[in-house]
Amino acid sequence: MEDEKKKMEYLTQHRIPNLLDDIITELLKTYPEDPAAFIRELDLGGAGAAGGAAVIDAQGRRGSGMGVRFGAGADSSAKPAKRAGVSVIGENDGGKKKDDGPHTSKQDIARIKSYRKEFFDSYTNEDWNTVSNIRSVHIGCIALALSYLIKGKMGDPVKNRVTTEDVFFHAHLPLHYCLNGGITLAELYEIAVYYVKNDDRFNGKVQCSLVHFDTRLYDGEVDGTGGVQSGDRGPCVTLNQFRKALERDARDDTRIRVFNFDPYVAEQGSMMGDEDDDEDDEDLTEQERKEKEAAKAKRLAGMAKKKNRGAFAVFADVNPMKSSVSLSDVYLDHEIKTKPRFCLLPALYKSLCALDGFSKRPRGYIEFRGDAEEQGDVALDPDDEVDTHWRAPLTIDSDVLDAVPGTAVGTNLVDVANHISPHVIAIALSLHCINPSARRGIDVGDLMGVNSLPLHLMTNDQMSVEQVYTYAQRYLEIKNIANQFKYTKHPITGGGDAAPSMSVMDLEEYLINLMKENTDPKSPNVLMLLNFDANAGHNVLGLEQGSVPSHWALFVSYDQKEQMVRVADVMPKKFCKFWQLPLNRLHTAITGKGFLLMSKLGAGGALPKFIHESNKTTADPSLKSSPVIAEAVEAFEFPSSIYCITVIALALARLGHSTRVEDIIANCGIDISFLLSDHVSITDIARITSYYCSVKSYDFQVSVAFNDKDKNGKPHFVEDDLARLLQEHVQKLKSGSKDEAFIVNYAAEIVHPAQLFFSNNGGDFGIVMDFDASSRMVTVCDLNPKKFFRSWTVHLSSLYKGMGDADYASKRPRGYMIMKRGKSTFGQGRGWDIRKVANRHPLKSPASPQITAVAFAITSLGVPTSAEKIFYTAYDKMFRQGSGEAANDLFSLNTLKTRISLADMVDFAKATLQANGKTGDVTATPTDASNPPTLADFERAVTAGLSGSCVVAAVYTSSVAHDTAGTVSAGLIQHFDSGSRTVTLAEVNPTKYGVEWSCSLDHLLQACKGEKGKQGLLKISL
Repeated sequence: MEDEKKKMEYLTQHRIPNLLDDIITELLKTYPEDPAAFIRELDLGGAGAAGGAAVIDAQGRRGSGMGVRFGAGADSSAKPAKRAGVSVIGENDGGKKKDDGPHTSKQDIARIKSYRKEFFDSYTNEDWNTVSNIRSVHIGCIALALSYLIKGKMGDPVKNRVTTEDVFFHAHLPLHYCLNGGITLAELYEIAVYYVKNDDRFNGKVQCSLVHFDTRLYDGEVDGTGGVQSGDRGPCVTLNQFRKALERDARDDTRIRVFNFDPYVAEQGSMMGDEDDDEDDEDLTEQERKEKEAAKAKRLAGMAKKKNRGAFAVFADVNPMKSSVSLSDVYLDHEIKTKPRFCLLPALYKSLCALDGFSKRPRGYIEFRGDAEEQGDVALDPDDEVDTHWRAPLTIDSDVLDAVPGTAVGTNLVDVANHISPHVIAIALSLHCINPSARRGIDVGDLMGVNSLPLHLMTNDQMSVEQVYTYAQRYLEIKNIANQFKYTKHPITGGGDAAPSMSVMDLEEYLINLMKENTDPKSPNVLMLLNFDANAGHNVLGLEQGSVPSHWALFVSYDQKEQMVRVADVMPKKFCKFWQLPLNRLHTAITGKGFLLMSKLGAGGALPKFIHESNKTTADPSLKSSPVIAEAVEAFEFPSSIYCITVIALALARLGHSTRVEDIIANCGIDISFLLSDHVSITDIARITSYYCSVKSYDFQVSVAFNDKDKNGKPHFVEDDLARLLQEHVQKLKSGSKDEAFIVNYAAEIVHPAQLFFSNNGGDFGIVMDFDASSRMVTVCDLNPKKFFRSWTVHLSSLYKGMGDADYASKRPRGYMIMKRGKSTFGQGRGWDIRKVANRHPLKSPASPQITAVAFAITSLGVPTSAEKIFYTAYDKMFRQGSGEAANDLFSLNTLKTRISLADMVDFAKATLQANGKTGDVTATPTDASNPPTLADFERAVTAGLSGSCVVAAVYTSSVAHDTAGTVSAGLIQHFDSGSRTVTLAEVNPTKYGVEWSCSLDHLLQACKGEKGKQGLLKISL
């Protein structure tokens, strides 16, 4: 007791006064002319005391939020942060740095606030009724935020602000991003980093930070002095600290944040404030009360659903008195438009902590800072792949990890589905990186097919290093490359009370040897595949579920002086592509797991000298090779998780062809990452079925009907039509027939909203089992792995309504698919196959049907290419040379579908052929509505591509061809029946319109009529 008393006396007399003096001295320097701000900062819970607030900067570097800024992203060696200057970048000074010194006076703060209001008001346009062809609002948020840093208001010349097109062209994004409304925070961050490094206006002048609102720590803030140095998680801040940070941002014109939040949580939390406001309605007049109610009803009608993909918005302002935040929601058409979103600060904070449904991580924000020099940070070197703070060389070049396949085989790392186990991705990534001559992207499907792995092993995270080694080494042997490469396993036992079998020093020795062995980062000799506990590695609880959390990453570099390890994560949609952690934390994370080494073999099959292979262990019996074709069994085996394609295997099994999901994956020719997607349209289900049945020589006719309306607003089928079809189908079932399967596609939350154990647990596809015409009740068997919840009964009207809801992939209402035994005409004629075209996402609609048609046609002639390659090759040089409004008008992504003419398509085709050393003839046949060709002339043009090294593409109006809402699409002429005068086209947008469709020659001519020079036929011959 006496010792405690003496200790307290010492602290009272010496330590505490000195500490308070230091704090007050720093704050007086910061706020010499603003006493009110000084008093606010004396609150010890303020942003200045956000101890351990950590972020990830543009190169995956850990940083500390200690000092005067929240989420500053500076490393432990950085100088203390200074107050930001007003005009570090901007005011049309050509991007030069301009240091006006610290601006903390009331006049400067008022000027900054005035500028913020003027900036966001210039983009505000609440007339959002225009239908846009571009939905990548997250890219628009990046453009808006960076425009703020360079003072680029709407109405300024394009070169003085940032447009969505700027980001697309500098980062060479896949074109389907134009239509992709869902993206993870980590994925958007990588796009932002790449753009900032490749735009001269920002390279070396602006830094990016990523913050995830992970709040539950694994070990606490113990990683170093002044900051957390592990993983890519964000700061654990209180609501009060968050408020202080936003107040500071509102007074700063050199930093801005893009929030990723759950709009449902934000809106529901803010509605509580509306209820409080209702108490003040007594003072309103009747007219004012009606106007307020009407405004509230309008707001409620546009509110987000509970099940959503999240939202992105740019921070605009904060009102401390009302505890509310103003965000700018972005809308894209020809320009960036915004409208304000107001929400309560606690609601926004809670929505940032909400889990992303895709990545299963809390959301957060990306911060752009234009004051890197004032923070003491070293400017980024445009020739370096990493920040100059990371001194150690890389063992794997970033370009190797980012390689995009030029063919339809394999996929990009960022496109691999989150269903695939990290260990499978790690092995596929190592196969891609180790052999420069055979790089073709991440081909996880090949791993599965060659090893005949069952699906549950491909999606099972709980596999030991020994198990993964077994199938990885066997893959090398089956592919006859075991004499060139070799995997070695290095399990590390221990953990808990047991001592680890490998010490920290032994692990460090491996890392040092790897650094010495890999002298060429573009062609590494040895790869280290780390198996670790992600919770321990990132110092966050809840990142990985299960009793034994397991994740994988590739070792990239080691800083021996700082004892920091940099890794490349195998799931860049969930975690940062690069992140780092201390050596001792890595040792803790891999203890109980271990690592694999993949090596190039030397003369005589020798391993590098430092590698000592562990004793061989018995192969796990679960990895025994199983036949790809399942044996005939009475009961269908449902996968442990729900996949849309399960409905195909289930239907075929009920039709007498015993099929597993693995069989579908192995034989349909589409990468497993896309087949296991949560969002697959019914037309894609139909084409996958046709692909599989064609390989297996099963004779089934597949037809699809949509619950949408024609161009006159009349439904394609009504509820009574559906009842008649179901009654006929059930009569066949009761007669014992196995010639037909009836598959329904519906929105689960509409069909059974009150039965929570059904919603989202049975998928959106099912097979009709029974129908009672008198009660109009339908019995459906869905894809739920739990058999007791698999079959359910619903009223026909509810099912019909659920089928009318648009699906996420095609943006078209759902419907039904009928598989009927009979001779199929699939693939007749030329048999054009769109699977041969390199595509970053084959189960999404193309952003430009015209460019995709050119890529499809040229690939079909034996010259592999992609829509992205054609687009960026054609426009990149012109875009970079362009300036002013003309450049922006020429390259509006919103008009990508409608702006490209037949003449443009001819130029694309000629340039692509020339770039590939091919000579050919490319001609166009316009079918202008004002001067259409005769039917005979049109027939000759159509049939010209049915033989030889020649292909004909038709650009048509989809609303006319398919009698539904739509603009422009295209297809290759595949077959013409001279007897019935029917034309069959191979569609470039199979997700929306099906892989093939047929119509009369006259109907196709009517569909091809359009604006002058925009629609018609394109002929390419070699």
